Amino acid sequence: MTTQPHIADSSFPAPDFTLQRDDGAEVQLSSLWAKRPLVLVFLGDLANPFTGDNAAQLRDADEAFAKVDADIAAIVASAPEQSLRFRHHWLLPYPLLSDPGRRAYEAFGVRPSSSATFVVATDGLVTYARHASNLADYPPTSALIAAICDATGAEPPAPPPPSLVLPQDEPL
Repeated sequence: MTTQPHIADSSFPAPDFTLQRDDGAEVQLSSLWAKRPLVLVFLGDLANPFTGDNAAQLRDADEAFAKVDADIAAIVASAPEQSLRFRHHWLLPYPLLSDPGRRAYEAFGVRPSSSATFVVATDGLVTYARHASNLADYPPTSALIAAICDATGAEPPAPPPPSLVLPQDEPL
């Protein structure tokens, strides 16, 4: 059973850090939300299958995030080399930022070995915050799209039309 995670009732300033991307380059977090809203995900233990599932769901929603003019980035408590292997394994199009000292985790109030998801608007305010109760407890991408649209005033993209799948051996 999962408990209800914390979801921000009001916005607050996002902590800003310089972190290292998995390719070794340094990145200032504020540069990631300067032009477009950012879905900032703190991933848990990279060896946990739920962490991979969370990362893959975000990967699969990359086009939906682009439609509402938002970017994705993930913070991991691993070294850049481990992050790079994880990103390549899961074919992630978004950057993984290394925080082995967990300074960003602490500043955002994310417990060690836990996960959390934030939406940061272009003014640097966190408009959505959800702390997971366990590694399998992460928000659906539809909730993140809705949070971005709430923050920007954008219209949510229309859901894809349902597909009709007929059994192969049954007549119409």
